Amino acid sequence: MKKVRLAIEKTLKYFSDLVINTTIMWLIMPPIVFLTWFIMDRMGVRWNYEFPPFNWSAPLWLDALRYFYVGSVEEAVFRYMIQDRLFGFVCRLPEWASLILASIIFGSVHLLNPAGMPNTIPQAVGACFAGLWLGRIYRKQGLHMAILTHALYDLTVTRIL
Repeated sequence: MKKVRLAIEKTLKYFSDLVINTTIMWLIMPPIVFLTWFIMDRMGVRWNYEFPPFNWSAPLWLDALRYFYVGSVEEAVFRYMIQDRLFGFVCRLPEWASLILASIIFGSVHLLNPAGMPNTIPQAVGACFAGLWLGRIYRKQGLHMAILTHALYDLTVTRIL
């Protein structure tokens, strides 16, 4: 009975960590994206992209699968391969430097999203900061938690915003 109780406590802790991590992503990414957009708009940047309406008819499980795949690939590449292996192991950079460089690259890659320039700049800036948080999660809680946080954030942000 004690083993069952410990397993339940561990599972609840895991899910509460996931919810807390995703909530912090919500506190980081949208405000930075909106602030960047606001500053660029005040500077007179012309927006040339109209976002297509979200396909609400797509099943939730299909979106969850898609964002789990995206989170898995991006986190494996940017956290494990770039932050940990390339900058940490090959280049032997300090942990903080590899985290910052991987986050900048992570944000920069988001400039290539289909909306095109200048529309992707706010998302790229937000992704840099989100990369710092995901990199911290990777270091403290593991790749699996970074993947699940990324996937849950992407799923909730596309369903809510």
